Order: sequence, then structure tokens, then C-alpha cells
Amino acid sequence: LLKIPGRDIQTETLAEANAQAQASRVAEQRLDELLSDERNALPAPLADRLRTVLERRRNAVWERLGQANPVTGESVDDTYRRLSREMISAERDVFVRLRDARYLDDEILRTLLRRLDLEE
Repeated sequence: LLKIPGRDIQTETLAEANAQAQASRVAEQRLDELLSDERNALPAPLADRLRTVLERRRNAVWERLGQANPVTGESVDDTYRRLSREMISAERDVFVRLRDARYLDDEILRTLLRRLDLEE
């Protein structure tokens, strides 16, 4: 009745990609500023890992515009996220089993699980 047009997923994804690209550029500039301070010194591989995280975020949106997996219908980014969650779940299960076997105490378990939670 109202003749409201449907959502244009491609246009929304392009807008999201543009916003992410802008945010990533600012975040990378901020990272460079932070790393220039000797208090924030990191070995090169760790600094590169932070840059890789930004690059993955930038690319993730563009990957949704690409071809979907013919078996699952997922985008590359969706598959990556699903596999990442599965890996984190497997690690979480091991940590809990190690705590249950009294190899880890509750404090160490909480520390390990918090790291996984933040990554997730």
C-alpha cells in the first residue's frame, strides 16, 4: 500500500564498506601515532598483526559483495567468522577440561577465557 521500496543490499554494503575504509584509515593513523611513542614499542610482528586486523576488517565488507560459497551460500567473510568461532569454541572446551582435571585453577581459566571472549 505504501509502495516503500525494499532494501538495496548492495548499496547498503557499499556504504558500509566506505565507512569501514574511512574508520580503518583513521585507526591506522592512530596506531602509527601510538607506535611512535617509545612507551608503546612492539616487536614488528605484533605491530603488523594489528595492521592485519584492520586490513581484514576493511576487506570483510568487500568480500560480502563477492561470490558466495556454492555449497553454503556464505560469503568468504561469513565462512571466516564461522570457522574462527569454531576454533575459539574448541579452545574454550580444552581450557574447561584442563580446569576440570585440576591442571588449571579458576583464576587462570578466567584469564584464558577472557582472552577468547575478547577475540570472539
